[in-house]
Amino acid sequence: MTIWQQVGQEIEDFLRDIRSLPVSSSLAPNVVRHAIESSFDFVEPISLPDLTRQLIGLLRQYSVHVTHPRYFGLFNPSISAASIVADTLVALYNPQLATWSHSPAANEIERVTLRYFAHALGFDADNSSANFTTGGLEANLSAVVVALTHRFPSYDRGGFRSLEARPAIYVSSESHHSLEKICRIVGLGADTLRDVPTKTTLAMDTQALRDLINVDMRTGWYPFLIVGTAGSTGAGIVDPLSELADIAAASNVWFHVDAAWGGAAVLVPRLRPALRGIERADSVTWDAHKWLSVPMGAGMFFCRHAHAARRAFDVSASYMPAGAGEETADQ
Repeated sequence: MTIWQQVGQEIEDFLRDIRSLPVSSSLAPNVVRHAIESSFDFVEPISLPDLTRQLIGLLRQYSVHVTHPRYFGLFNPSISAASIVADTLVALYNPQLATWSHSPAANEIERVTLRYFAHALGFDADNSSANFTTGGLEANLSAVVVALTHRFPSYDRGGFRSLEARPAIYVSSESHHSLEKICRIVGLGADTLRDVPTKTTLAMDTQALRDLINVDMRTGWYPFLIVGTAGSTGAGIVDPLSELADIAAASNVWFHVDAAWGGAAVLVPRLRPALRGIERADSVTWDAHKWLSVPMGAGMFFCRHAHAARRAFDVSASYMPAGAGEETADQ
C-alpha cells in the first residue's frame, strides 16, 4: 500500500468508524505527553508510512471528535468531504497568495468567495475590502488597527505615543476575550476597553452605552470604536446592531461587528433578521471555521471602506512587484 492509499484508507475508515469511537478522552496531560515523547525522539528516523500509522493512532485516541453524532460542542466544525479535499489540495499545490501572478487561480477563488460573503453581509463588494485570516482574533485585530488608523491619522507612523487623546473601545462583558489581547498587542493596554453593562438578556444596554460615551467625552477619553457581538461565545447573544449603528454614526465612532460565530446567519433567510444592522457596520469579523464547517482555523475580515483598510496595511518592499495584491485587466 502506498502512502497515498494509506491516507485515503484512513479517511474512509475514520468516517466509517466515527460512531464507535469515544467523543473525547479524559486522560491526564502526562499520559498523552508520555505516549508522544516515547514515540518520537527526533534522533532515530521514522519512515513516512510508520509515522503516518503512529499519528493516526494518536489522533484517534487523543482527540475530541467533532464529527461524532454525540458531539454537542457546536463551535468546532464537523468534518466534511469537501474540507478534506480542500485541505489536501492546498497542501499539494501550496499556493502563494501574496502576489496575484504566483497563484492567479487561488487569488481569484479567494476574491470571488469573499465578494459573495461581502454581498451577503450587505456590503458593496466593489468598494469594500475582505481577506481571510487565521481566525477571529486576527480579524478583530485588523478591525482595531483600521479603526485606529482611520480615527487617528498620526497612528500609522507615530503609534500610540502620537495620540493626543486617550482612545476608548466599547465592549460588553459578553464580548470575546480576544479584544483584551488585541489591546495589549497594539500597545493600547486593557484599560482602553470600556465595559458597557448588559441587559438581563445579556445583550449590550444601548442606553448605558450612550451614557458612558457622553461621560467619557467629558473626562478626556476619545471614543473611537464600538464592538457589537453577533453570537457571543457563552450564549450566542446578538447585540442590538441597528441601535449600535445609530450610536456609532451619531458619535462619529467606528462600528465593528464581531460575528465570528453568528455571521453565517446572513446566508439563511429565516435567520437573517437576527443580524439586522450588520450591513451598517464599518467592519465585520466572521469565522469560516464555525457554521461554514471549514477546518480550523479560518477567519474572515470585511471592511466596508476599502480605502481605510488599504491605508492601514499597505506597505511597499523592493522584493515585491508593484500592485502585488491587485488583479488587473491584462493579467
